[in-house]
Amino acid sequence: MDDRSSNSVMIVLIFAAAMMAFGIIAFGMMVFAGVNTYSDFNQPADIASIQQAITNSGLQVCYQGNVNWSVTPGFISGKYYDISTNCSNHNPNKPGARAWVVKFSNVAARDSALRNFETTRGHIGSGIAWSNGPFIVIVDGNQNSSVIASLREAVASTGGQKGRG
Repeated sequence: MDDRSSNSVMIVLIFAAAMMAFGIIAFGMMVFAGVNTYSDFNQPADIASIQQAITNSGLQVCYQGNVNWSVTPGFISGKYYDISTNCSNHNPNKPGARAWVVKFSNVAARDSALRNFETTRGHIGSGIAWSNGPFIVIVDGNQNSSVIASLREAVASTGGQKGRG
């Protein structure tokens, strides 16, 4: 091989390596940005239907309160729920699951809140996140496996789409 063909082969190899690296980075950015991982923001959803799905799945709402995330961009309103299969033995320090259902004004705010939850929970503990129209549904803290299984079904029945959390 002469020097020109060696140089051409090297250029092709460098170009191919650069394209592979670019492809891997682009794919990672799409996954991290939540492309095709969150539900359609305009999908019809409301807190009442999500709460109804929870109770229809056999779970009980043992306690509920209002969420005040007023410093979170795009926050509109929300509630949190302590849920269990049996509220007679409810312990607020160890609920079957604690779920937050929070509504946002726009898709960018909703997706930003989901990404924030998903990326920070990885090193703190287990957590689950869904999007459902303008809402996010997140579960964190102590979790009973039978409660979580029922909750997964309940949120899926409302059209909620699981995030990466």
